[in-house]
Amino acid sequence: GQETGMTPVEALVLIGTYTDHSLFLRIARNFALRSLARVQQAGRAPFTKYARLKAGSRLKIGYISGGFRHHPDGKNMQGVFERHDRSRFEIFCFSLKRDHGTAVQEKLQATCEHFMDYTDLDNYEAASRINKLGIHILFDVNGYTGEGVRQQRNIILALSPAKL
Repeated sequence: GQETGMTPVEALVLIGTYTDHSLFLRIARNFALRSLARVQQAGRAPFTKYARLKAGSRLKIGYISGGFRHHPDGKNMQGVFERHDRSRFEIFCFSLKRDHGTAVQEKLQATCEHFMDYTDLDNYEAASRINKLGIHILFDVNGYTGEGVRQQRNIILALSPAKL
């Protein structure tokens, strides 16, 4: 970020050698504020209305990433989706980068209850669809790394399409 002169990816390189963790927090906050500023510059506002969890219904948990494919994120997340208690949780995966039939993506599609390809959606449409699905908790698997930063896909999270 501008305040530190480092991007989040550059900061990750230092994480093993730099002991001032407040620096990493400042970098993350700076990038979050920049994403929110982009939302505001586009004349948009974060969502403020969210689905409520009704008695007896399942909690809707979403995971969003450009790595739900032949990529470390995809490989690492395979087992996560299999381990959710389907009687309590409804699992959604929002893929931000298309994969053409690799075994990793096929397994993710098989283990995630709802696998949705949002590659071609702009950030605002993606956030709107997530909000309309009534997702209660949305996890950003990408974080501030790689393609998510370059393509400004973290703006989806800055729009707060889910309560958490």
